[in-house]
Amino acid sequence: MKVVVDTTEQCEFDFVSHQIAPEQQERIAGNLKALPNSPRDRYFGDVRVREVLDGWDVAFVIGHDVNDWVILMIGLEAAGEMENHLDVLIRAGSKTLPQGVQELLKGRRPRK
Repeated sequence: MKVVVDTTEQCEFDFVSHQIAPEQQERIAGNLKALPNSPRDRYFGDVRVREVLDGWDVAFVIGHDVNDWVILMIGLEAAGEMENHLDVLIRAGSKTLPQGVQELLKGRRPRK
């Protein structure tokens, strides 16, 4: 299986608003692709946060497609600040995500 990295519209907006150069964006994607699971990841339900550039955290989810592992970057924020913005980020970007990812972001539901 191969690993594919994609972004949400919110993450693209974050890249532009924080002036993250295309080379830096590629470095972020390369880091996530090379090491999808890292002991440095911080977990918030199914959302993971990792510092991938000095001073910058990326929020992402990992899903499985038919033949690929899909890493979806959902936002970028200054290191240590992601937790303060995570709820807003998830709400802002969730409507543009595929239905399966929207369900992942809602978290686990109690069994009946």
